[in-house]
Amino acid sequence: MRNKINYCKFIKFSIVCSIMVISLLMFLTSCIFFPITEPRMKLTYRFSIKNETNFDLDVKLAVGEIPCLQARFDEFTLVPDELYKLGNEIWSNDLGTHCTIKPTKHDAVVSFLPIAGLCSPLDTSQAEYYEKQTILRENLLNKFFSFVLTISRNGGIIYRIVGWDVPDEDMEKFQITDKSFGYYHTAPENYVDSYGGIQAYPKFFYSKSLQDEIDTGWGYNFTYYIKTTTNKVSLQEFVFYSTNIDEDKYWKEH
Repeated sequence: MRNKINYCKFIKFSIVCSIMVISLLMFLTSCIFFPITEPRMKLTYRFSIKNETNFDLDVKLAVGEIPCLQARFDEFTLVPDELYKLGNEIWSNDLGTHCTIKPTKHDAVVSFLPIAGLCSPLDTSQAEYYEKQTILRENLLNKFFSFVLTISRNGGIIYRIVGWDVPDEDMEKFQITDKSFGYYHTAPENYVDSYGGIQAYPKFFYSKSLQDEIDTGWGYNFTYYIKTTTNKVSLQEFVFYSTNIDEDKYWKEH
C-alpha cells in the first residue's frame, strides 16, 4: 500500500515537473520569436513615416527654438548639445533625428529636447543635479520650441513640414511643403494642470493645419504619422496617445 502511495506521489511530481518544463520552453520560445515590447520612452517629438515609393527616403527631424509663432525660417535655431547633455549625457540635438527608409518599410525619427522638469521643485541637497537644472531653466524656460521635418530623395527635398506659421514667402524659398502648429511654450504656467499640479512636461500646442483650432495636451507621448507615396506625401494622422501603438499593425491597416 505504501509503495502504491509513493508511486502516485512520484507520478504527480513527474507531471508537475513536465508542466513546468513545457511552460518554461514556451516562454523562452515566445521571447525569441515574439519579443516583449515595452511602451516607448517619453519623447518631445516623434514622427513615424511609411515609404510606399520605389526608392529610398532620407528623413531628417530638427527641433529648435523660434522667437515667435510667426518666425522666419532662418530664425529657427537648434538647442546646443551642451544643454541636451545636462538632461542626459548621451543626448544631443542630433540623436534619433535621422533615418533612411527602404521601399515598403516604415521607421521613426524622434527628439529628446530636455524640457522635462523645468518647473518641478529643485532638490538643493543634490548639488550636481541642482546646478544642471538651474542651467536648463535659465536657457529653456519661457521659450518657443518647434520642429522642421524634411523628407528627401537622392539629396532633393520632396516634403518639408514645419510646426509654426512661417511666412508664406519663406515656403517657396526654403521648399516648405506644409505647415501646422506643433510647438511647446515653456512658460511656467504651461507646466501646471487644471488642478494646480506641476507636470513634468509642458503642454504641447498642435493642429493638423493652421486653419484648424489649436488643441493642447501634455507633451511626450504623441506621434505624427506620415505616408509617402509616388504621387504625394501627406500627414496621415496625429495621434496624441500613441505610446502603446503597434506600428507594424498600424501601417498595415493604413
